[in-house]
Amino acid sequence: MLRRLRLALTWVFIVAVGYMGSVLYTSARKDQTPILARVELYEGEWKNALEHVKTTLPLSQEAFLTKAPVWQRGKLRPKLAALDNEYQPEYNRRAERLVEELRNDFVALWDEALENFADTPSVEKLVQEFHPAHQERYQLRKVLTELDRAAGEAPPAHGPRH
Repeated sequence: MLRRLRLALTWVFIVAVGYMGSVLYTSARKDQTPILARVELYEGEWKNALEHVKTTLPLSQEAFLTKAPVWQRGKLRPKLAALDNEYQPEYNRRAERLVEELRNDFVALWDEALENFADTPSVEKLVQEFHPAHQERYQLRKVLTELDRAAGEAPPAHGPRH
């Protein structure tokens, strides 16, 4: 009797271990996305970032790699680095162009406000249109505040105001 009970418990244990092993294996291999599809997804995210430079940051390769299974990361890393090398310079150019346009627009808004006897442009409102990291990197608040101060001290282009 004891022998049969031990045999039955042994088989229950073997089946349970086998089942748990299969569950762990299938959960570990659940994400079967091919490497090429991940590279295309990363490239798509770069293209989206280029379209929305003002409100997005450049992609982080490491953050993207954490979403991929460990066994794909080694092969993905050089492919993602190549995409970073391709898109990062264009992203930087667009970000710098947007900052320059912001400066020019701010001065134009100041001039328009003076001509129309309207309120001057809000530094805070214009700065808030940019991602917080861009605000810090390009010191947008400081730059616009300096332009605001300089524009407020400069004599009007059409003679003194009364």
